[in-house]
Amino acid sequence: MSTRTIDIHNHGYPKKFLEELRRGDGERYGLRIASDGKGEALLRPDGVFYQLQPKRVDYPAQLSQLATVGIDAIALSVLPYVNFIGCNEQTTVWACQRVNDGLAEVQRDYPKRIYGMGMVPLPFGRAAATELARAARELGLRGVQILSNINGRDLDDPEFLPFFERAEELQTLVLVHPDVRGGTGRLNKYYLQNLIGNPLETAIAVASLIFGGVLERFPKLKLVFAHGGGVAPSLIGRWRHGHANRPEPQLRFKGSVDEMFHRLYFDTVVYEPKVLRFLVDSMGGDRVLLGTDYSGDMSSWRQVPALQELDFLSGEQKQQILGGNAARLLGLESRSS
Repeated sequence: MSTRTIDIHNHGYPKKFLEELRRGDGERYGLRIASDGKGEALLRPDGVFYQLQPKRVDYPAQLSQLATVGIDAIALSVLPYVNFIGCNEQTTVWACQRVNDGLAEVQRDYPKRIYGMGMVPLPFGRAAATELARAARELGLRGVQILSNINGRDLDDPEFLPFFERAEELQTLVLVHPDVRGGTGRLNKYYLQNLIGNPLETAIAVASLIFGGVLERFPKLKLVFAHGGGVAPSLIGRWRHGHANRPEPQLRFKGSVDEMFHRLYFDTVVYEPKVLRFLVDSMGGDRVLLGTDYSGDMSSWRQVPALQELDFLSGEQKQQILGGNAARLLGLESRSS
């Protein structure tokens, strides 16, 4: 049976949320949209602003373009640089609720084509757990996206445990996306914040969850890491050796590094067939999901037809990677959607 092709890593904005900000609904929280010669920007109360891209709310154009390479559906998450982690709890909760309401609307408007990946108000762990439950149970969102660190706090921070506990309980898929905007120094040249910083940052997130004991504590968590897990998969042997021979990695984790790695999922945004082959050989075809990072300068959506022709992937692995794994993790297999 043919499997629908599902892109697990695809960014945009919920149009409804932007419309609410244009009306001034967010002004009491210090959130607003302003316009200048460059277009619209979303302003946070702490002075941070995000330049908005109109194409990110043109869902029909996006779906039409992706259909030309055989992509049937997308899991839509907000662009990672648009976040509210520098705001107070009240503002962050309000913004995440409105974002999720907007994503739910998009999901309803484009059934079986767009699935919403919500936003939760981390670093406030209990509030994040509450909003995750609302997003999943009331809004029907299929997953959420979180950043690889929250204002410099790694994902093993005890404050975040209520969120991970609720994600495991609800079996909600969590997409972990790197965030290195605070990087300084040598990574500021040659676009290295992205070219090196993102893969490294993702590896730090994976390491924090493993060595911090989070994965051992919540064995049924469903976590997918952007950009093929960054450099983390290539470090399995080094981490295994270090964990066996150094006391520091054993402070909060006594289990198997390999076992923890094989609980994780990774997308295909690796750009190089040999790297994808390594990822599949190392993790298995049932642990890799199609991702495109559509539609920025680092997007790999045009590479999808080439992925479908790779001779080192079996027919079963192609079905798993192109959509089967995503359908299973998003809970689509047993539903009429």
